[in-house]
This record gives sequence, structure tokens and C-alpha cells, in this order.
Amino acid sequence: MMNYPKNGTRLVVIGWGWTKYDQTRPDTLQQVTVNFKHHFDRKCNAMIYNSYIHFCAGTDEDEKSDSGGPIFQWIGDRWQQLGIVSYGVSGCAMKGYNNHNQATTSNNIISNYPTIFECSTYTSKCGCSYRNVMLSSPTNAVSENALPYTWTMIVSIRIGTTHQHICTGTILEDFYILTAAHCLTNYKPQDLTIEAGMYYQTESEAIIRQVDQIYIHPNYTTYSNQYLNDIAILRFTKSLYVDNNNYVSRTCKSPIYNQWMDGTNYPLDESRFVISGWDITYISGSSKSKLLQQAEIYVFNNDHSNCFISGYQKQIQFCADDPGSPIFQWINGHWIQIGLASHCRLAGGSGVFTKLSSYSNWIDTLLNSTVINTSSHVYQCDKKASCGCGQTDVVLTSSRIIAGENTIKYSWPMMVSIQIHDEYHECSGTMLSDSFILTSAQCIFYYINYYNITVATSIYDLSSTVKITRKVDRVYIHPDYSSTQRNLHDIAIVHVNEPIPLGDKSPQYLHKTCISIEDEFPFNQYPKLDSELVVIGWAVFSYTADTTNMLEQISVGMINIKHESCLNYISNDTYQFCAGLSNGNEGAKLNYLHREDSGAPIMIYKNNHWEQVGIAIYAYENGLRNRAQLYTRLSPYREWMKSILNSSLPTYSSSINSGGTNNYQQNHFIYEILGLLIVMCLYSFTLI
Repeated sequence: MMNYPKNGTRLVVIGWGWTKYDQTRPDTLQQVTVNFKHHFDRKCNAMIYNSYIHFCAGTDEDEKSDSGGPIFQWIGDRWQQLGIVSYGVSGCAMKGYNNHNQATTSNNIISNYPTIFECSTYTSKCGCSYRNVMLSSPTNAVSENALPYTWTMIVSIRIGTTHQHICTGTILEDFYILTAAHCLTNYKPQDLTIEAGMYYQTESEAIIRQVDQIYIHPNYTTYSNQYLNDIAILRFTKSLYVDNNNYVSRTCKSPIYNQWMDGTNYPLDESRFVISGWDITYISGSSKSKLLQQAEIYVFNNDHSNCFISGYQKQIQFCADDPGSPIFQWINGHWIQIGLASHCRLAGGSGVFTKLSSYSNWIDTLLNSTVINTSSHVYQCDKKASCGCGQTDVVLTSSRIIAGENTIKYSWPMMVSIQIHDEYHECSGTMLSDSFILTSAQCIFYYINYYNITVATSIYDLSSTVKITRKVDRVYIHPDYSSTQRNLHDIAIVHVNEPIPLGDKSPQYLHKTCISIEDEFPFNQYPKLDSELVVIGWAVFSYTADTTNMLEQISVGMINIKHESCLNYISNDTYQFCAGLSNGNEGAKLNYLHREDSGAPIMIYKNNHWEQVGIAIYAYENGLRNRAQLYTRLSPYREWMKSILNSSLPTYSSSINSGGTNNYQQNHFIYEILGLLIVMCLYSFTLI
């Protein structure tokens, strides 16, 4: 039904609407010829909610529209009404397409209404797509066309310069694709590319990546044509930028992860699933589909620990003709991948699928051990400084992976988690003193009862019960902050009801954050352009199937405010700056922080300590490409912060009298002078 009429079919619209922009409405009945536009056209797809009940038609010139007007197709010797005009994409008689209600669907809406699976990308970090999956009521058809961009975790694996599709895969992470092993055994990495973010196989806007590594399961075998352990992972060197592109998403792995859990009988017999791919069904003599397909299938004869057999319409056999095509189960509001298509049995033609629950450990181990082009750097810190350092040095990994990494325990001792009811992490902050915490205004602006807010310190893992907590008793939001301009003056300070032990009085040597005392620069020139910075927060730099509560860090760089990714989003460069991932122009355009990151500090390393130069702003447009990450610049707010604390701010200069690095540098200089004098004396003695 979604393929009727065919793409490009000439149709006629009748009505009294405008046929050209900026003209008076005609008094006589008008008619105009338009072309049917398939719902995989991106401009059309972006404007219709349900391609079962809507379709697009128009020209590349002006839209001709009259809401309620009929749209006809000439069939044989008569005009057949296909739909009615609903609305224009751009406006009446503007360039673009009109949206039409589909009459053929309306006739069958009661008897054959599809099931919609509402999947939220806000609550599910994997297993959801740009659009909700919609499945037709059971029919005699083996498969149907999927709606555009409802399975955005699926990619096409291609060979050679012809880009011929050989199998299907799913996105595990920014650099990794999961697929079947047997479709890769005859190829080298340089022979393969993947295409993602597409629905139609020849889409010009598909994301293409070159494969640089193939990982086939070590126990894979083709013994007796059984294709045992038929699973593989592809890696490429350029990220898919999953978190910043609506047309790609991660697959969720099987819910059985642990070795002690018995996955032999999972999934259960007669369980209902969905398979999706481009060639999941094949009929002799017919051409393979260019549109992404989907089909409901059932599991039966699940008698093997590593694979299972499937059919459609219960005991009717089903065999997927597209290796690597994923099989999904709808669990708790998102799609879980529980298997992938392996091969067809010669006897009976039933399909065999690789069971992912048996390979979770192999997948996790591979992803965690194959970091791309990494090197570590240790930032030695002045252990005696009163701020900006911990008892453990910060270690940063230089990597092209677009995600955060776990921090070394207690290397960021100034970090605090701001929580609701001492349970839910709301945002991050840093310690200005033993009683004052620096954070973002939007983090606490909407909480009327501040007594529900707690501050947790001495914490690395959010799930840990070993922590120091304090109640918030006072809140200071910057007076110029407004909910109507949430990105400007986004800074606040909270006061806790009892001092937090610092230094050697605390279990993990908690310390204050250091604030810059740089006065030689105008506010909008510090930090300097191209400065290397680090952002710290709790498990929010990367969307993964397995959520972590560990404190994470990510390296970023300052971005020129004239850069396209910053220019249109920054409100005032005196009070804000932009930073992006340190991996070139594409990284600068990524928006990599999320709601729980508001208040997270951004640091710069200088003179053997870390100095906080900004606060992360959560922009409510996060998730969009071509938009840099915004930060509140701390320099303009030094006087305001001092007025709240009623004292000076913590700065590295205050550590001079603490026996820290400054004393060491001074003493080292004196020793050098004394050594030079001794050498001169010995030289003079030799001359005598």
C-alpha cells in the first residue's frame, strides 16, 4: 500500500486554491498536474508522520494546494481518487511538496490498522531510531517495506568500486559494525565499505566509511555447511558520530550478558520477533529489494546454545536471504537485538540465526581492547597545592574515539554530584570551598524546594554507597540568569549545611577547584584559541547500551567564535565560549554533552595544576549536528563569586606558602645559582 501509486506517477489535483505564490485566490475551479513523491524522499519523509495514511505529491516549482481538494489518477477509462490535499510542506503555492491523506488506507483503516512501537531516544540510549517502527497486521505476505529511518542502527556492507550490497550489519559503536562472518571470509578490509543512515540502497546522502579491520570469531567454522559461530565485527577509522546524527543509532545488545546466566533456552520457543534488512526474503526470478524490509518471525526448535531457527506466521518456515540482518525483540520500550541472520538450512529451507547472548563477552572484550591509535599522557600535579590537584595524577588517552573515558580514581578531587533526594544525579559541580559549590543555574533553577537537593563528594562511582553527602541550604543563582535565555549567565553557587572535609582531613584528599587569576587578557581571549581542555562528568559523554556510573573525562579544544559551528549559537563571547572534540573540523561540529552534564567543569592544565575556566551549558537543542558545545566563561564572574563567598577565590598562587611546586621551583633556582658559584670558584682556583 505504501508503494501505491508508483514514484513519479502523474496525478491531478482539483480545487480553488492558489496555483502561484502571492496571487489572489481564483474564482474558477483549477486543475494542476503533480508528481507522486515516494516517502523515502527525505524532504517528504521529514514532513509526514505516517506513510500508511499520508503521501507527498508536487513539483520542483511551486506547490499547488487547496486543503480538502481531491487528487486523482487516470486509470483505464476513468479518474480514481487517491487522496485529499492535507497541507503544504512549505506553505500554499510555495516551492516543495503537498501532503495528502491516502484514500486507499482510509478504506482499510479499521480492518488493517498497523501497530506503532513508540520508542523514546531520550530514555533509551540504543535500540531506537529517528522514526517509530510500524508493523502491519498479520497477512499472507512474508515481509513488507519498513518505514523510512525506523531501523537507523542497520547498515549496508558493500564491496569494491561497484558498492554492491553483500550483507547487512548493525552499529555497535561509532567505529564498529556487527554482522555475519561467512559473508566476509573472501574479502580484505580494503575491499569493504559500509553505508549508514539510509533507507533506499542508492541514497546519495548515505554515510560511507572504509573498513580497516575485520574481526571474525576465532571459533568460526563452515563444517558441514553449518556456519558455526557465524559472527564478526568490522572496524573503521572515521567515526559515524552516532550521537549527533538523527539517521544513525546504536543497536542494543541481548539482555543476557553474564557468563553465569544460561542462554541456551533464550529466546523462548514461539517468541515473536522482527527481522529487518534489504534482502530478507528472496523469490526466484524476482529482483532484490532496494528498500529496507521488515518481517515478523517466530522462534522454534531452539535447541542449540549458539543459534536458533525461525519461521513466520508461527510454524511456517522463514529464511533470511541477507546475512547479518538483525533480529529484534521489543523489550521495555526499545528494540533489543537478540540475533543475526546466518544461513538457510538445505533441508526444509528454515533460517538459522546466530544467538547474540552467547557472544556478549566476546563483543565486549573486542570493543574494549581495540582502541584506535591511542597513547596516554600523565599530567603531573603539585600534590601540595591547595586547589586544582589530587593525590592521583590525571591520565588522558589520545584517541579518535568520540566518547569519554573513565578517569583515574581521585584524580579530580574537586568534583561533586548534585543529586535529588540523595539518589538521582541531576548535574555536576566543583568545590569552591568547604561550604560552597559551583554549578550551572539551569541545574537548580526549577527546584523550588532546595532541601531536596544534596551534594555528594568523595565519589567516583555514582552507585557507590561510600560517599560524603551534604544538604543544600542556600542557593545563589546569578541575578542576570533568565529561563528565557537559558544559555546566558548560566552560573550558580550552592551552600551546604555542613562543611566538607578537605585535604588530609578527607578520606580521598578532597580539594577545591582552582579559578583563573589571569587579568592580562580581555575576558573573551581566555582561554586562548586552540587551548587544550578537559571536561569531566558522570557517564554522559557517550550513548552506550551498558550505562556506566563512573566519572568520565573527554579532551576538547577551544573553537574560534567565527567558526560555523559556534557563530550562530553563541549569545555573547564575553560570557561564553565554544569547545569541540580535538579531531578536526568534524569534531568541532559535534554536540557531545547531555542534560546531566550541566555544571560540569572544563579545565586547562598550566603550571603543574588544573584550572577551571568554564562550566558546561546544556543547550536544549543538543543532539543536532553542526553545533559546537557551549560553556559559561568563568573570568567575567570572578567578582560575583567572591561576593558570594565573602572571601577570595581559590587560586594556585595561594599554594606558594604550602610547600608546593612554587617553593620547589624557587629552591631549585637557588640550588642552581649556588652550583654555578661553586663551579666558578673551582675554575678560579684552577687558574691560580
